[in-house]
Amino acid sequence: MKKKYDTLMTLALAGAVALTGTGVLSQKISSAKAGTISVTENQSAAFDIQADDSREPAEKTDGQKASPNQSTDGQKASSNQNTLGLELPADAEIKEENEDSLKFQWDGREITYYASDSGKKIEPDMLNIEEAVRTAVRSVWEYTKENNMGNHIQMALKKNIPEMEEYDSLEENNFSDSSDIIPAASKKNEGIWYYAVDADGINGHSYTLLINSISGQVFGYADYYDKNAAADEHSKEELERLKPEYCEAAGRFIQEKLHFEEGVNEYYAFTTGLMVTENGTRDTFDIFCRTESGDIVMITMDQLEKRVAAFEINPL
Repeated sequence: MKKKYDTLMTLALAGAVALTGTGVLSQKISSAKAGTISVTENQSAAFDIQADDSREPAEKTDGQKASPNQSTDGQKASSNQNTLGLELPADAEIKEENEDSLKFQWDGREITYYASDSGKKIEPDMLNIEEAVRTAVRSVWEYTKENNMGNHIQMALKKNIPEMEEYDSLEENNFSDSSDIIPAASKKNEGIWYYAVDADGINGHSYTLLINSISGQVFGYADYYDKNAAADEHSKEELERLKPEYCEAAGRFIQEKLHFEEGVNEYYAFTTGLMVTENGTRDTFDIFCRTESGDIVMITMDQLEKRVAAFEINPL
C-alpha cells in the first residue's frame, strides 16, 4: 500500500487548497454574504504590498531573475536512474529511495518527491522536477520580496478535482451550490495535473504552492506566517470601511504579481476568517475577484500584516 502524502500543514484559508489533491470552497467562504464593490480611480492604495527590494536575487545572464539558491550555469537537467523514473537535475544526489517516494539533495535543498496515488507519472510535455522547484522558489520571491524560503521541500503530482463532501454546508448557508460564488465557466483548472509543493521557511514562514504541471502557472499559494498575533477586532462597520482598501491591495497584487494586466472589474463575497498555522492563527479578510478576462481569483489578506497571505486562481 502506498504511503499517503502528508503535507507540512493544512491550508486553512478562503477557498482552501489542500495538498491531498483538490481545490475546494471552504466552509468559511460558503457562508460569505454576496456583495460587490466598484473600483474607482480615487481609491487610495492603503496597503503597500511591495516589500524591500534590497534582497532581490541576482540577475541571470539571460535577464531573468534567479533565486538566491538557484544555479545560474544554465545546465540542462538529465535523467538519473531512480526507482520512480524521474528526470532529476544532473547534479542531484539521491539520498533515499522507496516504492512511492524519492529523497534527493540538490541546489542546497533536500527535496522529497511522493508518487501520485493514482500512479500518474511525469511525462515529457510536463515540467520536470527542476523546473517545478525553480518555479516555486522564484514565485515565493516574486510575491514577497523576502528570502524566507527554507531548505526542505515536499512535492507530489496531483489531479485537481473537487471534493463534494466539502460542499455539505452550502445549503445551510443559502448557497444551493458553488456556482453562486464561482461560475462553472471559470473552473478552468478542474481536472488539470499540478505539482503540490510544500516548502519550509525561516522567520516563522512556510509555503504551499500549486503549480500547473504543463503551463507552469502557480494557481494556488499560501504563506503560513506562524506567529500568534491577531489584528484588532474590527466591527462590521469598520470592515465595510476597509473594503475599498483591501480591494485596492488585492487588485494590485493580481495585476502586478499574477500578471492579469487587464485588472479586476468586480470584488464580491467578502468574509473574515482565520488562517490556522502550527502554533497560532492569523485574522484574514477574504475577497473573490473577477478579472476582465472572466477569471476568478480568491485573495486572502492578512489583517495584521496587510498583505496577501494566499490566493487561488479559478478555484473549484
